[in-house]
Parts: sequence; structure tokens; C-alpha cells
Amino acid sequence: MADPTLIADLVRAGLDPELLQRVALELGRATAEREAIEKRRQSDRERQARRRGHVMSRDVTLQHVTTRDVTAEPKGPAPLPPHTPPITPTPNTIPPVSPDGLPAPEGAGDVAAEAVEGPEVEAGDWEADEGGSKGSKAARARRIPANFAQSPEALAVCAEMGLTGAEASEALAEFCDFWMAEGGQRARKLDWPRTLRNRLREIGRRRPAARTGPHRPRSSNGYFDLLRDELAGSDDQRSDPQRQHL
Repeated sequence: MADPTLIADLVRAGLDPELLQRVALELGRATAEREAIEKRRQSDRERQARRRGHVMSRDVTLQHVTTRDVTAEPKGPAPLPPHTPPITPTPNTIPPVSPDGLPAPEGAGDVAAEAVEGPEVEAGDWEADEGGSKGSKAARARRIPANFAQSPEALAVCAEMGLTGAEASEALAEFCDFWMAEGGQRARKLDWPRTLRNRLREIGRRRPAARTGPHRPRSSNGYFDLLRDELAGSDDQRSDPQRQHL
């Protein structure tokens, strides 16, 4: 509550008595609210302290009872499980039988399996290596060398296929440009001279058909034009019902 002497002094100083009374009431109400809040907080702190003390005393009691009543089991080695001998699978030893009903010689079945499951090798793409596997061949495959067009092997292949001078240089340049632009496993070969020989042989077979076919605009890459004419010729043959029976 406000001091009455202070209020009287303020009235004599010229302040409105009604306004001073309202201020005094508001101050008293605020003081009462603060005291109530502080009292409630104090009560909450005391209640929390009593709760923590109760929980701690209960934990101590339970721990004492558990330690006193539980009987420790004697420690010792765990019993071993009964021994069970491992089961070894018996391999299938049925010998292969020949067409005449008699048992085939030892190892005949392996030879037949190798003949059936042998990998197909594309000429020029993989080397003829009897002892190598497909994985080892793929690891040895490499991209076309940068100087392949000037190599003696490439020039010898061109001469073998009837290309010399500027015609051989142009064919080698187009061949190298084509394979250098390719990517992935398709652009990796074991024997690039053999690949060049196969491609030149195929171009030689397709060239007459390409010249007699419909006129198409030429690009700066003759090797690409021949491949395009080859694919177009195969498409024309598939689209003509009469040529499919030839």
C-alpha cells in the first residue's frame, strides 16, 4: 500500500487526488500479485525437494533388499554342447555313358562340356589364345594407339587390301578417327591390325551396293558414309517384301 503522507504531499504539490488514488491502488495490486507468485514458487520448490527425497529413499531401500535377498550363483565353466561330427557331402561319381550304353572313358564328359560352352570369338576383336579366358582378354584389350595410322602394321594391311598412297592414308585417318571417337568396351580391341583388315574387307564387299543405292549427301568422313550406306542397305532389304525371299 502507498504511504498516506506521500499522497498528501503530492496533493499539496498540485496533483489530482483521484489520479493519485488510482495509482496507489494499482501499486498495491501489483505488490500483492508479486507476493502471491513468490509464495507459490516457494511452495513448488519445497514440494519438489520432498519428492526427490522420497524417490532417493525408495531407491536406497530397494537396492538394500535386492543385495541382501539375491543369492549369488556359483561361477564355473559353462557346459560344452554335445559333439556332432561334420557332415561331408558325397560328390556325384556317376560316370558319363556313351551312346552305345557303355561307360565313357574318364574325362569324356569334361571335353563335351568344353565343346558346348566354348566362347564365341569375333575375328579381329580377340586374339587366338588357347590358354586365355574372357576376363584376361578383356584386361589385355586396349584402345587404338595414337600413331596407328603411321604404324608399319597398318600400312601393310592397307597394301594387302589394295590401298596405297593417299587412298591408304585417307582410309587409315578415317578408321582412326572413328574408333578414337568411340567409347566403352566396344572401342577396346586385342588386335587392331586384324580389326582394320576385317573392316576394310567389309567395306570392300559393301562398296558396290553403296554405289548403286539411292544418292545420299556425303559427309567429310568417308568411313562413316560407308557404314551409313551399309545400314541403309540392310534397312531397304528389310522393307522390301520381295527382296526378303532372295
